[in-house]
Amino acid sequence: MNTNFLERWEALHLWVDRRRWWVRLAFAVVVIPWFVHFAYTRMTTPPVDPEAGRKYVNEGWSEPDDAMADLLAAIEAIPDPPTLPPPPAAPEGYQWVPTEAAAGTGPFSVYPFDVASYGPWDPQSRHHLRHAVDYLGRDDLDAALARVADLARTTVLPFGYSGMPLSPIRHVSKLLVARARYFMAEKHDAAAATRDLRTVLDLCVMLQGDTSSICHLAAIAIRQFVFSELICLSREFDLTRDQAQEILAEIEPARMGFAEIWTRAVDGESAVARQYLDGFYTPGPDGWLVIYVPAPDAGLLGRAPAVLNLLSGIVGDRGTFARKVEMRRFRARRLGDLPFAEARARLAGASDAQRGYSWTWYNPVDGQAASPGWFAHPRGYGAIARTAACDAAAATSLALSVYHTDHGEYPARLVDLVPTYLPVLPVDPVTGGPLRYRLDPRDGYSLYSPGSDSRDDGGPLRDEQGDLYDVAEGPDWIFVGVERPLPYVAEWFLVPDAGVPAMKAKLAEANE
Repeated sequence: MNTNFLERWEALHLWVDRRRWWVRLAFAVVVIPWFVHFAYTRMTTPPVDPEAGRKYVNEGWSEPDDAMADLLAAIEAIPDPPTLPPPPAAPEGYQWVPTEAAAGTGPFSVYPFDVASYGPWDPQSRHHLRHAVDYLGRDDLDAALARVADLARTTVLPFGYSGMPLSPIRHVSKLLVARARYFMAEKHDAAAATRDLRTVLDLCVMLQGDTSSICHLAAIAIRQFVFSELICLSREFDLTRDQAQEILAEIEPARMGFAEIWTRAVDGESAVARQYLDGFYTPGPDGWLVIYVPAPDAGLLGRAPAVLNLLSGIVGDRGTFARKVEMRRFRARRLGDLPFAEARARLAGASDAQRGYSWTWYNPVDGQAASPGWFAHPRGYGAIARTAACDAAAATSLALSVYHTDHGEYPARLVDLVPTYLPVLPVDPVTGGPLRYRLDPRDGYSLYSPGSDSRDDGGPLRDEQGDLYDVAEGPDWIFVGVERPLPYVAEWFLVPDAGVPAMKAKLAEANE
């Protein structure tokens, strides 16, 4: 070691040793007050909105405003469904065959509208459906749903809201879709049916504002339900060109393409993540994370855990958090511009940390911001793409229905629908072009998308035994309405004596 350096070091050591008393005094005067100030501020300074932080942990962001409270009250005011009585004595030569859920009597195990839109619309042979029809046609129900429809178009979720009670939204959506089928089957009123479907889509638009991922997830599931119903209506009822155009015009303002759904999901999740800043960080770009926020009325013992806030020095500051949130939002939004297969492959090949698919708020080493980020996962991305494809299939299916009414057959190619029945062909987000289509000698046609694997398997409608694939089981995303699944919830079926064994077997298979 350099001799000169050692001499200087020894001289400094002697200088400090001779003046040890006032060096200690300076340390006590400068360093100790600074540390006391540091500890006091870390232990007592709350984040910008400490109540928001506590609500997020315990309840979800923010309280519903007056408009949201009015909507929830309107849903609560919807008349309850009737009690389901046992069926009367069967006519001679017939038997009532119950499902397992209908073996006893009493109230509906589920609301009647949960099943009213499934199976053949034959109230004479379906005891359950007869009572559902009576319920769906009530004047007080009509008034209650009209109030919901008015509020659905004007209600906006509070910014970053994640406390939305989704069960009432799901229930009223199912009710409105069932009543749309009622209007078509019982009243032949396409305009009234479309208004109910539009109300459901308006509720979805509300859920897809700047809000949490769970609301977006519920909204895209409900959208699929609505568009699947439109596809079934187009296959089961002979619509005129004017009716089909009226349906598309009515729902158009509430429709969303893949890019818009994806962008809203990303921005909504990022909005909630940014609210972490106010709920957990102190003000300013250098603000620190408040690890423990004592309650306002906490005593001395209750404030003791605030000592943990001294560790906030090893966690990234507010500015770091904000930059990471924005970077994730930027990267996620760019995925929406890529071809579906490439974007999904990137998500599938990324680690959870790279996707932001983590439930931790911060990393103790670098303060990495992390939000649930379900949208940045292959399954979430695929769910959004399937919803957009179902939307495209609904518009295409309506046009195919009208073409069949006009010509007595389906077109050889989808391009034959343009421009008379559709101005342009709707886009499948998986391929970036029209949906795949082929004529089918048994079922009329198959309308499908290659699906999550982006591989065209020909859109088979039936398995090797000739049974229709369930909507989620086929090798492709198939959008047809050739047959409704047999209901297997609270219901009795009036069946001729000779058909009882076959009906019981079919119900047993459905219950499995």
